[in-house]
Amino acid sequence: MKRAWAHGWRRMSLSLRLASFIFAVCCLVLVGGDALAIGLPGWAIPLAAGVAGVVAYLWTRPLEAVVDAAHRLVAGEDVTLFEDRDESELRFLGRALDEIADQLAVSRRQLQERNHELERANEVLEQLSITDGLTRLHNHRHFQDRYQSEARRADRTGHPLCLVLIDIDDFKSLNDEFGHSVGDRVLASVARVMNDQIRDTDYLARYGGEEFAMPLPETTLEGGMALAEKLRLAVASTPIEVPGGPDRTTQVTVSLGVTLFDGDADRSFDAADRALYQAKADGKDCVVSSGPLT
Repeated sequence: MKRAWAHGWRRMSLSLRLASFIFAVCCLVLVGGDALAIGLPGWAIPLAAGVAGVVAYLWTRPLEAVVDAAHRLVAGEDVTLFEDRDESELRFLGRALDEIADQLAVSRRQLQERNHELERANEVLEQLSITDGLTRLHNHRHFQDRYQSEARRADRTGHPLCLVLIDIDDFKSLNDEFGHSVGDRVLASVARVMNDQIRDTDYLARYGGEEFAMPLPETTLEGGMALAEKLRLAVASTPIEVPGGPDRTTQVTVSLGVTLFDGDADRSFDAADRALYQAKADGKDCVVSSGPLT
């Protein structure tokens, strides 16, 4: 019983507890020290209750506002306690809590901004990690991940997957004649020309050196050959400026090998690579398929 009474007392609001205490004190004061023995007169009870309620309200309202504000501060809410200029201790405390709330709000905004900056920086780093710095195409590592993923999907669904490998013809001779800076310009130009010929959903990567690779999901061998020929023509018809004057240009060509995924990613890649070397052997600037066209 004692424990239940104590629990109920703690659950009462601060003003109600203080009012109960003041009510009891008022009753004793109004009737004298023998109140418990003689009982309270009829007028004493409402008077004591009124005094207790007014005093409790005046004393506890600011305290309860401070307690409520503290709870809301902990919950991360914006808090404003007192807007007047009362110089009481509670008003000083309220203004101090207002300042703390303002500082916390600023800190939360700064933290959110820092988190957004960190997210953007991570996105940039992630993009840099999968992008070739010279050509701005996807890099070798990302191609491997993408190709293996597309191969697994094609194997699971039975849908066609075409692979195109591309190599710039006579790139070493071009480097020897004009230097590596021109070689870099050629790589970037060829990458840009080919990238302009494909859809936004297509995927072109720099595989390494002067070689590029492009997996084509949902594409038959005939479709892959058609796109490869489109790329070949675009590169062959685009002159590239070289040192020696504003009108001096050079012409480059590419050889391409095309294959259809046969259920094994490594074996299919080797087939495309053999087709590419066959294109080189056939005189370059051409497209060769690893298998017969239907």
